Amino acid sequence: MEEIVQLLLASGADTNATTKLEKRSPLLIACMNNDHDIMKMFLCSATHNTLDVNVKDAKGNTLLHYVSKTEYVDCVVDLIRCGADMKHKNVFDKPPLPANSVKKFLDKSLQTNGTPPEDEKYKIIFDYSFLVAHKEKDTQLNLPQECEQLLTHDQESGVRNEFPEKLKPEMDFLFYMTQSNEHRKLMQHPIITSFLHMKWQRVKSYIYFNIWMYCIFAILLNTYILLNIGNNAMNGSEEGSYQITPKPYNQI
Repeated sequence: MEEIVQLLLASGADTNATTKLEKRSPLLIACMNNDHDIMKMFLCSATHNTLDVNVKDAKGNTLLHYVSKTEYVDCVVDLIRCGADMKHKNVFDKPPLPANSVKKFLDKSLQTNGTPPEDEKYKIIFDYSFLVAHKEKDTQLNLPQECEQLLTHDQESGVRNEFPEKLKPEMDFLFYMTQSNEHRKLMQHPIITSFLHMKWQRVKSYIYFNIWMYCIFAILLNTYILLNIGNNAMNGSEEGSYQITPKPYNQI
């Protein structure tokens, strides 16, 4: 099957083609059947921005709904990098990345080098690809080298009106987690806490500098206002002062 799919993709077959009897796209069918190899073929061979990664079935399930139930973290990362909507819910109001799936992917992102913990060469490997997979519109995708070109397809979800439209790519999913009661408990996961710690180490000098400049500005502004009020008060008292001259007493 893989050879046939590879041949069709190399011949320029339409990756979004459907029929009258089959309304599901080939990639959606591959995701529903948990066919990891064929999914990777579609994601790695797409060209000309034609791959629809937000296609839905009759129940409103997207590709992420199906892939998130599997162990294929790389396919989840690839779909998010291609622009898969993380906020779309199906007809049963289920998100594509439930908390148990996110925890599973975060746990798999925390690995070791295989040596015993008591060994001096023991290492803990933090893989942040799942967090930084999402890309903003019109940004270049960064997938593994075997994928020559991957594509984006953005659709409006309208899940939350307060969801910021412009966030740093690596913070989009974290903000989504903070807005969900189901996902909020996962913010204490080592992958997320270590990632946020590194982000803080990179930006804290700029934040401290801005706070310091704001304090200096506030001190100078208040000093200027107080000095001007004092000068105006002194000038007003001098202009408004006058001397009372007693009238001479006329004796009768």
